[in-house]
Amino acid sequence: MHPTIPNFLFDLKSDGRRRKTLKTYEGVIHQFIRWFEETTEERFDPENVTPIDATEYKQYLLNRSKPATVNKARIALKRYFDWLVKQEMLKDSPWGAIRPVKQGRRAPRWLDRKEQRALLRAVQQGRKPRDIAIVYLLLHAGLRVEELCLLRLEDVEMSERKGKVIVRQGKGGKWREVPLNRDVRMALESWLEVRPASSPWLFVSTRSERITPRAVQFVVRKYGQRSGLEHCTPHVLRHTFCHELAVKGVSLDVIAMLAGHMTADGRPNIATTAIYTTPGDQDLRRAVDQLSWE
Repeated sequence: MHPTIPNFLFDLKSDGRRRKTLKTYEGVIHQFIRWFEETTEERFDPENVTPIDATEYKQYLLNRSKPATVNKARIALKRYFDWLVKQEMLKDSPWGAIRPVKQGRRAPRWLDRKEQRALLRAVQQGRKPRDIAIVYLLLHAGLRVEELCLLRLEDVEMSERKGKVIVRQGKGGKWREVPLNRDVRMALESWLEVRPASSPWLFVSTRSERITPRAVQFVVRKYGQRSGLEHCTPHVLRHTFCHELAVKGVSLDVIAMLAGHMTADGRPNIATTAIYTTPGDQDLRRAVDQLSWE
């Protein structure tokens, strides 16, 4: 590992970047270093990387990966070399003039109403109150999997007519409240009746410890498979929550507030939320199918 990489990652961590992001950046940089050394037959040194190398590497990735993957690699490498410039280890970044790959905006994957119904039937047939509450919170409150795992008992407030969940550690450290509809409240009430009283966490594992993101992913995938759904993940349920609101005519600033899409100064980040108005794969298929003669 080049000696600058740990310091770069440390500074990213200090800025609040998630561990997953750090691992992604580290992997991208190592892949570039390996390509550079194999292509140039030189030992990697940031000072030896030229704009031509950056251009060729972008083309190398384009021949093997989707535009989104190429753009993510570009962002990671640009930030690494910009950091080197900021540390006065380089005069200029070779990635400064490299532009992102233009691509048609694709909608995230979400479940249609039929798929949602199949998933909810599967989880209800499983008769496990914890699993039912988890799926309903993801699908009807749009929580990120990490946010769900960090919920404590006092973060849930419910009465006969209303309820809310408090997300204290959202992405980027942002705090928000999400109202709970009747379906979620009923699911949570059933779980709270049997939940181990010794744990401060809302969702616990069999050992009364806080549930992990991996365990939640396993729960969602299990019931997704039982209902015939491929690639059913907690994030797909979050996308479904946002898309359903957009379809029902809820304004983007409200959806942004509910989903935790916020700018640094606390305002709704409508630009991020607007992706839920983008036609999905099913919308595109239905449009083309209308042209069929049969």
